[in-house]
Formats: sequence, structure tokens, C-alpha cells
Amino acid sequence: MKDYIWVTADNKLIDIREMSTNHLFNILKMLYNHLARLGSLPEVWFSKEYNFFFNMWREQPQEMIDMMGLMIEEMEKR
Repeated sequence: MKDYIWVTADNKLIDIREMSTNHLFNILKMLYNHLARLGSLPEVWFSKEYNFFFNMWREQPQEMIDMMGLMIEEMEKR
């Protein structure tokens, strides 16, 4: 798996392999919801919004898809 370092809400760097399963799951929900709100799709429960992720979905959708794929791969290993 490709290395991917996540920047947390409090600006800490963490490898996705070192995240708790709960943290990974919550990030995936958050990322999906940002896309859902842009495309008028159904959302899953999650209330946080970040302009950064709306912009990333608009400007670099493939990078967002790749990032979510890496996180899903990590979750499948657990």
C-alpha cells in the first residue's frame, strides 16, 4: 500500500496505518459527506464541514478517490 500521511484537525501528522479503525471510519464518512453535499447525494451521519475538502473534491477528485481507497484498503486488513 502506498504511504499516506493524514493531517489531523489539530495539525498532527499520522500515517493512516497507525490510525484507529474508528478514526479511519469517521474520516471516510466525512470525506464522503463533503462529496455528497456537492452532488446532492444522500449523506451518512456526520456533521463536520471543512472548506478544504469541498475544494479538494472540486479540484482534485481523483486524489480524493485514491485517498479514500487507501483508507478502505487499510480498514479491510483489520
